[in-house]
Amino acid sequence: MLIKLYPGLVCKKCASRMELGNDKPGALNLVLNEDMMIKYHDFDIIISCPACVSVHHGVGFIRDSTFKGVYKYELAK
Repeated sequence: MLIKLYPGLVCKKCASRMELGNDKPGALNLVLNEDMMIKYHDFDIIISCPACVSVHHGVGFIRDSTFKGVYKYELAK
């Protein structure tokens, strides 16, 4: 799933803005069905910097069926 971030996250390597991310496949996957409300869900996200091509791993969150953003992210090792 492609995730649009506005105004975007600041790259921890070059300080430019990152506006696109995608969910990270793992043991806990986000499955969206038609007419399904997701009240509370945290999921892993991968964000790539278009300027320096560095990769960040973070955690996004959904509250009351609305994507609220990314609450923590780190530069991938």
